[in-house]
Amino acid sequence: MAKLGKYRPGGTIVSSLLNRLEQHAENLENIVAVRTQELLSERAKVDALLGEVIPPSLVPSLRNKVLVPPETYDSVTIMFSSMVGFDVFCSSSAPIDAQNFLNDLYTFMDSQLLTFDVYKVETIKDGEKGKWKHFGLYKNRN
Repeated sequence: MAKLGKYRPGGTIVSSLLNRLEQHAENLENIVAVRTQELLSERAKVDALLGEVIPPSLVPSLRNKVLVPPETYDSVTIMFSSMVGFDVFCSSSAPIDAQNFLNDLYTFMDSQLLTFDVYKVETIKDGEKGKWKHFGLYKNRN
């Protein structure tokens, strides 16, 4: 019987089949490696998006399907805001001006969140909701 190994012209059918199977296995391994990297990249995007929607500390628990117990605080402030006259501003401005105004305003407000230990719950059109957990220097602030 011929020696099994890499297919050479004039080799046996068995060696040809083994060579093709090895090539196919290597190809599958490469495909799996690429797809694994794609999956990890997409998972990182999902985690980043979840971190924008819910407190980032909850993302691992939710990913692992761990029940997240509710948190309680001795002091919490909830803020609702609305811009008086925003509808008038929008009706007399170009859409891009209103968009730029909101983008500048909320970019500034978002940059202030860490300074005051604020977790932004959501922004809807021209209104924003947030909650402050009171710790340390801000404990008695309302």
